[in-house]
Amino acid sequence: VVQSSLINLGIDQDTTIDKGWSARLYRVLCAGGLYLTNATKGLEDVFTINKAGDPVTEDQDLVVYYSNSDLINKIDFLLGNDAIREKIARHGQQKVLASHTFVDRIKEMISIIEKEMK
Repeated sequence: VVQSSLINLGIDQDTTIDKGWSARLYRVLCAGGLYLTNATKGLEDVFTINKAGDPVTEDQDLVVYYSNSDLINKIDFLLGNDAIREKIARHGQQKVLASHTFVDRIKEMISIIEKEMK
């Protein structure tokens, strides 16, 4: 379903929590879908995204919108630019498969636990 959808929309409830986005983001990207989401704190620390006012480019991992009107503009742009949309989806998939697997998360958790136990 994710791969056959042109755009997968993410709407996180509390965007002020650092790295508090939905696990859906990883699932969509891993499956090769394009993810369009609201701006959530810390997203730019983990993924290549467009900042507020910046254009969408093909080197991003996902696309971020900053208001309702920006969401509509981004959807229009992405639906009208298949090549860019597909390249962003591939970038996102490559990023997740290279750096954000369950193995990566478990290693990170073990590292945090070991650090706290010292």
